[in-house]
Amino acid sequence: DLGVGTGDLTLLLGRAAARVFAVDRDADRLASLLARAATESVHVVAVEADFHDFALPEPAALVTISLSLAAAERPAAVVAAAVRALAPGGRLWITELAPHDAGWVRDRLGHRRLGFSEDELRGLLEDAGLLSIQVTRIPPPRRGPAFGTVIAIGTRPTVSRSAP
Repeated sequence: DLGVGTGDLTLLLGRAAARVFAVDRDADRLASLLARAATESVHVVAVEADFHDFALPEPAALVTISLSLAAAERPAAVVAAAVRALAPGGRLWITELAPHDAGWVRDRLGHRRLGFSEDELRGLLEDAGLLSIQVTRIPPPRRGPAFGTVIAIGTRPTVSRSAP
């Protein structure tokens, strides 16, 4: 889980997986997450690193980027690092806000971008060499925040492509 934020997704994933690697550059956030994980008997391994360039102790079957790619200085570098962390046949799952005009997210959440379109996320996954790409836009709920979301999923090839 890249850019863990509150850690809620990390813990949810940990309930279904043997272990979850939590990648974040904020040591205090990771410490808080590890304390929560211990109380819930969820195995979380903290990786204090920038999500633009990180390494995991072993390849991952699934890498998630949930509502943190908008804070990236270089989104393509984050996606490339995520793909490097995947095992062959592993999947990358990105959930991001759809394009919006709520500029307050820049100050309050540290976002550099005001959302991603379906085409932008598809392009990032294609450029990173992923296959079986699926992109879905979910409209904003009738009540609550007026943000739509875009989910993009891609699979790392099981064999390396050779140069011609």
